[in-house]
Amino acid sequence: MKTIVKTLFPVLTAVTMLSGCLNEDLGQTEAVGLEKVQFSFVADDDMTKTLYDGDYQLKWNDSDKVGIFIGGTTVNAPATLSRDDDGRAVFTASVNAYKAGDLISGYYPYSESVSTNSPAVLEIPAEQNQYEANVFNGSYNPLMIKATPAAADAEASSEAMKLKFYQLGAVAEFDVYSSSKSHVGEQVKSIVYKAEGVAGTFEMDLTEESTTIASLKTKYDQVAVTMNKFVVVSQENKERLVYLAMVPGKYNGVLVVNTNRAAYTFDAKEVDFTRASVKRFLLDLAAADRNVVATGVYNWT
Repeated sequence: MKTIVKTLFPVLTAVTMLSGCLNEDLGQTEAVGLEKVQFSFVADDDMTKTLYDGDYQLKWNDSDKVGIFIGGTTVNAPATLSRDDDGRAVFTASVNAYKAGDLISGYYPYSESVSTNSPAVLEIPAEQNQYEANVFNGSYNPLMIKATPAAADAEASSEAMKLKFYQLGAVAEFDVYSSSKSHVGEQVKSIVYKAEGVAGTFEMDLTEESTTIASLKTKYDQVAVTMNKFVVVSQENKERLVYLAMVPGKYNGVLVVNTNRAAYTFDAKEVDFTRASVKRFLLDLAAADRNVVATGVYNWT
């Protein structure tokens, strides 16, 4: 369960030719010619990802994929989701045969570009999208699996292993309203948070237990979420929530809410966005600086 804080916010492959020799950095190389087996696992609890329910538990989507590494033989195998008789999310990947004690590690969301687990290059993107109010797209909040030794040889495995997942990002949720009738009916199109290093790509060693994003490889100084279905502003905060995932950290950032009529800027405020947390902010458009979006038909004379 997450605590809601209610606050008023007023391995790239490099190919070079040296002395006639071709040098390639290919990351881990998966062994070939080994027997393929099916490896299945479940999260050790339901606190995983994608949709926040009333208790702030996160749930898997049926389309989710996880990248799996096992020992030195399986590299970034995609594990796809199915449901067991109890409705649990069960992930299954086709992997090379493994032995008891081989280290299992992984991450979410799956990407073909992840060529190594030590470190893996993951991302909290600067451009995010949300389908409708209250529906968080958890693919923007990457997860890592706690590296776990295989309990038995592949041929001895009869049931899905339990693996523990850790959230790497922080999440802000925004409840937009207006205490003034003049803004009622406007449609929230996007929300932008401007702060140094709030999004980007980063390296994470999946074989270690640290969940801290130490530094960014590619750094963005703003993160934005765009709504597919616009949120209509009312005069009361009705918990029609808009989400932003970001790199955990303490920021003194400026927030901008863009509607179909204006851009509303909220002054910089220092906030500590901690990993694996959800913080809610009440955004009263009447308390923000308003810049009108020019619309209509004009004569140029």
